[in-house]
Amino acid sequence: MAGVGTFEKCRKQIESGIKRQIKNGKNYIALDLPYFAQSDQLETDNYIKQLEERGMRVEIHHTDSSKYGKAYW
Repeated sequence: MAGVGTFEKCRKQIESGIKRQIKNGKNYIALDLPYFAQSDQLETDNYIKQLEERGMRVEIHHTDSSKYGKAYW
């Protein structure tokens, strides 16, 4: 699960995961982005918008302590 202040680490893992999934012929990636602190919330919400602008469909399953879900392309 994403921890407080770990947005940049999570983003890097997701970006490398997207490349890996595309290379393996998959059309989705799991998302686990931090949603504790206000700064994490702003960065996470902006990143989700960026993914959608890149043509991905983002589904969030819960937002308890992190935004967890999937992104599809």
